[in-house]
This record gives sequence, structure tokens and C-alpha cells, in this order.
Amino acid sequence: MKWSKRRFSPELTRAAKRDGQQAQLKALQDYWHTELAPGLAHAQTPDAVAQDVTRFVGGLDKLVTAFDHTTELRIERVVLLHRLMAVFMALLLVFTIIWLRVRLLEPWKQLLSMARAVSQRDFTQRAHISGRNEMAALGSALNNMSEELAESYAVLEQRVQEKTAGLEHKNQILSFLWQANRRLHSQVPLCERLSPVLNGLQNLTLLHDIELRVYDLEDEDNHQEFTCQSNASCDEKGCHLCPRGTLPAIDGGITLKWRLTDAHTQYGILLATLPNGRHLSHDQQQLVDTLVEQLTATLALDRHQERQQQLIVMEERATIARELHDSIAQSLSCMKMQVSCLQMQGDALSDNCRELLSQIRNELNASWAQLRELLTTFRLQLTEPGLRPALEASCQEYSARFGFTVKLDYQLPPRLVPSHQAIHLLQIAREA
Repeated sequence: MKWSKRRFSPELTRAAKRDGQQAQLKALQDYWHTELAPGLAHAQTPDAVAQDVTRFVGGLDKLVTAFDHTTELRIERVVLLHRLMAVFMALLLVFTIIWLRVRLLEPWKQLLSMARAVSQRDFTQRAHISGRNEMAALGSALNNMSEELAESYAVLEQRVQEKTAGLEHKNQILSFLWQANRRLHSQVPLCERLSPVLNGLQNLTLLHDIELRVYDLEDEDNHQEFTCQSNASCDEKGCHLCPRGTLPAIDGGITLKWRLTDAHTQYGILLATLPNGRHLSHDQQQLVDTLVEQLTATLALDRHQERQQQLIVMEERATIARELHDSIAQSLSCMKMQVSCLQMQGDALSDNCRELLSQIRNELNASWAQLRELLTTFRLQLTEPGLRPALEASCQEYSARFGFTVKLDYQLPPRLVPSHQAIHLLQIAREA
């Protein structure tokens, strides 16, 4: 009865259906239903149904063997599948490691190396990451950032260099102006003061062929020239302030002029050549303007000192003239009167005495004339510093006195003769 229940078990039917043993199971079920079960019910002895039972058991054994074979095949397939899965997992693991190394580790190393380089201000490295994943996007972003930082740093460095160069240039300008101010107010001759200043101006600016003309009494035709190039007179004096040799020639240029003048007097003019297509910067223009002011102040101070020195000389000569008039002139006048008194006693004197008195009187007259000329010379008033204005005034004086024009041929450079020597030369010219 237990077998009868089991033969209709749904699990057995599903197992036979799954393993393809439905026909064999159905044959056993039919054999059981048609032959074995009725035989067992009507059998009197076991031997009567032994053959049927043996046949049925053999069928069951075949069915079980089929189930076992199918199960073994399934187990082998499962084992094979597991092995294949293991191999696949191993390959997948290796592929994953390689993929992670190629797609993650190497790009990550590049990004870290690039980050360290950027932190050290090295913007030349680039991340070479292919693909369209996140690491490639991050590498592209870092590359763009590095390029922008490189451009920014380049611009900043250029600005710093420009600012540094500008500050250094301004420092050079300030140092030059300070040294120029010290040199211009020193007590050396004017040429030794001006030549280094003009050379320094030419070195700090684009100007060349710089020339300074110092007027004599605001006369533009009569001036003294100072340049940046030495000449024969410099070699004769042993002066080595100006550069030797020939300066490189520059084709063309614009001549610029700066007048050295104040509210009352024009002292000279500064000439320079600027190459075509070039312009003075704001700092260079300020440098030239400031230097022109310093030169004007220096020339004005020199002119004032010349006038003061001339006034001192004139006062001293006037004092000497008064002393000569009060002492020697009076003594000569007294001696002339005494000689006149002696000559009035003509008959009482011998011929030798009268001749001697005549000689004494002539000598006194000559001495008096020389003293009068000397007093006239000492009383000369020079309205302007320098020898030329004094000679021109004397020519006008003699032209009015003689009735014909007295011309002056003056070929000496301006300011060659000092004021204290000009008086003596003027006296020599007047006596001639």
C-alpha cells in the first residue's frame, strides 16, 4: 500500500519528467497496475508472483540507474560549471586588476605626480589619460588648470620683472640726479661738471648727440658748447671725463630742444637727437625736465656768483682808487705846488736848478697823468660779468669820444677770462 501511494507521488513524476524517464516510469506504473498488483492480490504463495516481482524490481533498478546516471551527469556538469566559473572568476580578477592598474592606478600616479609638480611651481608636466571616464576628465581638468596657472605665473613673473626693471631704472635715475646735483654744485670748472652729467643722461635715455649751449649774455650766436664727446682741447687739458673714440652713427632722428631759462634770464639750450620711431618714456621725460631745472639753477647760481665776485672786485678797486686819490694824488698835487713855488723864484736859482725843477715838474705831470689813468681804470664800472661786455662798452665810449666808429673783433670763447683778470685786459686794451 505504501508503494501504491509513492508511485503517484508528484515529486517522482516531476523527477521522471525532468530526467526524461516518463515512459519508463509509466511502464512500471502500468505493469504494477495491470499485472503485479492483481497478482499479489490473488497469489497463494510467494513463488507464484516471484517472477513478476523480479521483473518489476529489475525495472525499478533500471529506473533508479537512469536517475543515478542523470544525477551523475548533472553533478559533472555542475562541477564543470564550477570549474569554468572559477577560471572565469580568476580571469575576471586578473582582468580587473589589470584594468584597475591601467585605468585607476597609473592615472592616479600621474595625477599625484602632476599635483606634486604644481605644488613646486612646475607647470610643464601633463597627465596623459585616454578615455572618457572620471580619471580622464580629472586629468583634463588638471591639465587645463596647469596651463592656466602657467600662463598666470608667466604674466605675474613678467609683471614682476617689469616692475623690478622699472624700480631699478627709477633708482638709477634718482642716483643719477643726486650725483648730478652734487657734481653741478661743486667748485670744479664748468666743463668738468657738465660733461659727466651729459654722459649719464645719454646712458639713461634714448637720446644721443647731446649738446649743451651756454649763452653769453643771452646771445644765441655767442655761446659755449658742451658735448658728450671729447675734442682736442680736452686732450690738451688732460681731461678724460668724456668718452674717447667715435660713437656709432645713428641714421636720422628728431632734434629735441629744452631751453634753460627762468623768469628773468635765458642761460642756454639743451639739444639732443631722438631716433625715428622712438619716444621718451614718462620717467625719462621727467628725468630730462628735472635735469634741465638743475642745469638752469646751476647756471643761474654761477651767473650770480660771477656778479657777486665782480661786485667785490669793483668795490675793492673803488676803495683802492679812493686811497690813491686821498694819498698819492694829494701828495703829487702838493709836490707840484711846491715845484711851482720854486719855479717862481726863477732869477734867484741857477740854471741847473731851473732845469732840474723843470724835469721834476715834467715827471710829476707824467706821474699825475698815469695816476689819473689808473684812477680811471679803477673806477671803471662793468655792468655785466665778462670781458666782452666791458670791451663793447669801451668801444661805444671811444666811438662817442673820437667821432668815428670803433669796432670790436672778439674771438675768445665765452667765459674764458675770469672777472678779476678781465679788468687788467680791459686796462691794457684802453691804454693801447
